[in-house]
Formats: sequence, C-alpha cells, structure tokens
Amino acid sequence: MTRMILSTSFLALMAVQANSADVEVPANLVKSTLGHVSISTGRNAVRDVENGQHNDANPPIVDLNGSVSYAISENMLIAVDGAFRKDFFDEPRFDVSAGDEDEVSLDWQFMLGGHLLFDAGESSRLGVLAGYGDSRNAEDDAYSLVLLGAEAQTFVSNDLMVYAQAGYGNKVEGNSDDEGFQNGFFGRMGATYFYGDHTALNIDVEHAHVAKYLDGEDDGRFTSAFLNGETSLPASSLPVSLIYRVGYTSIDATTEGDYVEELEVGLGVKFTFGASSPRTAALSGRSLGMPNLPLRASHYTETLD
Repeated sequence: MTRMILSTSFLALMAVQANSADVEVPANLVKSTLGHVSISTGRNAVRDVENGQHNDANPPIVDLNGSVSYAISENMLIAVDGAFRKDFFDEPRFDVSAGDEDEVSLDWQFMLGGHLLFDAGESSRLGVLAGYGDSRNAEDDAYSLVLLGAEAQTFVSNDLMVYAQAGYGNKVEGNSDDEGFQNGFFGRMGATYFYGDHTALNIDVEHAHVAKYLDGEDDGRFTSAFLNGETSLPASSLPVSLIYRVGYTSIDATTEGDYVEELEVGLGVKFTFGASSPRTAALSGRSLGMPNLPLRASHYTETLD
C-alpha cells in the first residue's frame, strides 16, 4: 500500500514539474468540446477459487463507454464519463461450493464519473474526480459505491503521456452491511505512447485495498493490468477508431485464500468528436475515465462470500 501511494505521489509531482519546451500546448482548450462514444465486445476467462476448488467460465462481454470534456476557462476544464458492462454467463450461478445458494453469477455494472482539471504548466493537468457506480448479479443483488480522488497527467514528450489517479471509495448499498468495498483505497497509473498521428498504445495498472471485504473481517486486495490500443481510420469519412485490449484482474479475499481471476480480450469501435487523432484528443483533455477495480471488487462480493 505504501509503495502504491509513493509511486502515485511521484507521478503527481512529475505532472507539476515536467514542462518540456518541445511539448505542444494543449490544443483548443478553451473553445473546443471533446468527447467519444465506444462499444466493444470480447471474452472473459474467469476462474473462481475457494478452499482449493475452482470453477471456470468464459462469458462473452459487452462494454459501452462515453465521455465529454468542456473547457470552462483558459486553464480549467470539466469532464463527464460513463461506462457500462455486461457479462453473459451461461448459468445464473457461478458456483464452486455445490449447494451454496449465495453463489450467483454477475450480470451488469455501470460507473459515472466527473472530473475537474486545471492546467499545471504547458504540458500537465491536475484535478479531482468523483464517481458513482452500481453492480448487479443474476438475483439483482446490488453493490453500489462512491469514489473520491485526485488525478494528474503530463506529456513527458510529444509522444508519451503518463497519468495517475488515487483516492477513497465506500459502499453506498449492498446485500450485507459488513461486506463489499467499504472504506477502501485505490490507485491507478498508466502511460500512453502515441505512434504517429493515428495510433495510441496504453498500459494501465490499478491496485485497491479494503480491510473488511467479506464477513466484516476478510482483507481484500485487488489488482489489474491492461494493455489497450486505439487506431484511427484516416481513410474513413467518419471519426472512427478501432479499439482493442487484453487485461488481467485479480480479486483476492486474502484472509480466506479465496479469489477470482479474470483474463479478458476485447475489440470494438470508437467514435470521437472534437479531435482529429488520439494525440490531439489527449492534448485537448479527453477524460481518463474512472478506476475500475473498486466496482469490479464489489461485483464479485457475493461470488466469493
């Protein structure tokens, strides 16, 4: 946990100090409105491990994502984003322990986020974020939460942007009062490399921790790492990009030794307005989105309980 906080703080400090002379000033910050809508599909290889037993599933997944960023002054912008995901499990119960009626499959989740960002020199932005997320399983059990945090992003060169988010999350609603993402902390960091004018390659890493994840006592530690890509189609008359990803997620109820692992791949399309390329979109303040792990951990509460 300490290592995560130190690393995130380092990136935030770098965002204030890194102002290379050759970095382009963020384009059209005041007068432009920027945003995107995307849809993707893929497969998720899921393994649920409890008491030495395991159960596997490979559900199809669908993701919907969108954002809007708007400059409200010469050095300040606001951004709003939303993400929806549905996992299509074959059975209503994703069950390791035979006859355990508490084990239910995931169904859907969504997250809404808001960001307020300030210029910190010619190539960096600092800001705050807030979000609300909800998740449901096959029996419509809800685990909703709120997130509050800070974020930073900076172009360390014309082709490389680094960013970080860190903050606090807490459950609003849940099937049990002493389970879920309660009084937890999250950290997220990443780097995006812009290859020419049409391709962006991204690595995104998250970690989150909750002291009382299950039964009011089981420690929860959550980690994910994703490789993402976006390639715009210059020959198209529409501002369309191909998006693709591969990622790993671990949801670990460490006290009992129970955990869920996910390995997913996805492919989709993104429609962008207000920017001609992934690089221009980033320079103009396209939203980083919200951290995913707190909501994903909430999503698996009933599976691991």
